[in-house]
Amino acid sequence: FSDFSMPPVIIENYVYIPVRDVFEDMGAIVAWNPEYQSISMFFQGSILITKIDDTIAYLNDEPVKLDMSAKIINDKAMVPIRFISETLDLYVNWDDETRTVYISHKAAEIIKDEQDTV
Repeated sequence: FSDFSMPPVIIENYVYIPVRDVFEDMGAIVAWNPEYQSISMFFQGSILITKIDDTIAYLNDEPVKLDMSAKIINDKAMVPIRFISETLDLYVNWDDETRTVYISHKAAEIIKDEQDTV
């Protein structure tokens, strides 16, 4: 997490990450709208919009219920990693022993799964 502007935070068993640090690194375009306190993510043909402290997000204009809302922590927009990643069709794995979150594109997981079965 040394490249992150802020380390991940666990709130009520949900891992929050700085949205721009993680998703821009994966190729997403992330935009912040201070007037509406909203985060827009453009990723692989999808648009996900979520507002701070709101448990309804919008994926391609369709409402999606969140278990936990995005938050501002130390002036950084932080999002619950599992919900955002899975909504954007990414794989998310949690290693409880090392307390590590792994995010990958589905294509990478399919290739890995195929290699493991050969």
